Amino acid sequence: LPRHQAIFQFFEFSRPAMHGILDNLLMVQSLPSLLVSHILAPRPGERVLDMCASPGGKTTHIATLMENRGLLVALDRTQSKIDDIHQLATRLGLHPGGCIQAQPMDCRKIMDPAAMEPVRLPDGRTRYPREYFDRILLDPSCSALGLRPRLLHTQLRLETSLDMLSYHGFCCD
Repeated sequence: LPRHQAIFQFFEFSRPAMHGILDNLLMVQSLPSLLVSHILAPRPGERVLDMCASPGGKTTHIATLMENRGLLVALDRTQSKIDDIHQLATRLGLHPGGCIQAQPMDCRKIMDPAAMEPVRLPDGRTRYPREYFDRILLDPSCSALGLRPRLLHTQLRLETSLDMLSYHGFCCD
């Protein structure tokens, strides 16, 4: 298949159900979710902030790209969402004490402009100085990034989809 047809075919199908197959080794994600981590291009040893991290798919992918070395601060508003991130990381073998540090916090309150070093709060959360992180990912819940392939397929004609992909550099034929 020409490259643009293969990409569109990928958009055409939803993620298959895995029913527990390779559950601790594999997590199926949509193309945009995968691309985000590669575009962010985290490297081992860097400091990365994932500002809206739940349920943890991109977070664990970033940790894998970082070879579980460095600091990956994963934020979300509630403890239950942080628990989801921890469970996924554990399921995928990203051991506690690795690079992921997930904490419940409003991402708008993570920075402490007056701080020179990270500041540990009495409740165990941490605030960070400006320019502390090498890379920052912000995919707010309302962006529906993971749904984009299905939205493209159902709402746009093939030609329009291919034009958009070409414009963004995903195909060139």
